[in-house]
Amino acid sequence: RTLGKIPAKQSMAIIPKMRELDEFFDTHPEYKNKLHESHPELSFARLNGEVLMSKKKEAEGLKQRLDLLDLYFPGITWSEIHGKAKEYKCNPDDILDAICLAITAGLKANGLCETIPEEPETDEKGLLMQLTLPKKDLQKPVKKDKEKYLDIINRTETIKQIGKITEIIGTKFVLNNVKMKPVKPKQMHT
Repeated sequence: RTLGKIPAKQSMAIIPKMRELDEFFDTHPEYKNKLHESHPELSFARLNGEVLMSKKKEAEGLKQRLDLLDLYFPGITWSEIHGKAKEYKCNPDDILDAICLAITAGLKANGLCETIPEEPETDEKGLLMQLTLPKKDLQKPVKKDKEKYLDIINRTETIKQIGKITEIIGTKFVLNNVKMKPVKPKQMHT
């Protein structure tokens, strides 16, 4: 309002999730700064080594993202992506985003991520204002390295459980569905 602008539809649509997360932190302060915020397009750019210029909702963009994810988590198929999208009543690009963030979670759990800014400020509730992303110098795996990355990602136990990847605050977090079943902090990797 101060700037005379209206937030985007996407921003307005996630306000209930923002409130849900605020309420969760109010009732479970031990989780503050244990969940790490990320953004799928920034994570895709880091995993790729450069920004993906294709549009994520168009065929070329979907294929480019699926091919990139396959380097880190081999065997993902278009039919699985489409099936999960139908199951969760969302678009295929939302499933690709969730998988990208699950991969980011696996990399984070293994020290292969960094935060921007490096030294974040905190908001009025004491939450760090930062994004967690794969490291800039992360090398894209080649076929012989796929097993190494697959092992890292499998330990997060998130890829095959897309229903536990929850959208919050305009970006996505990878976590167990905290509304249904809170998990112990040591189990949270992003």
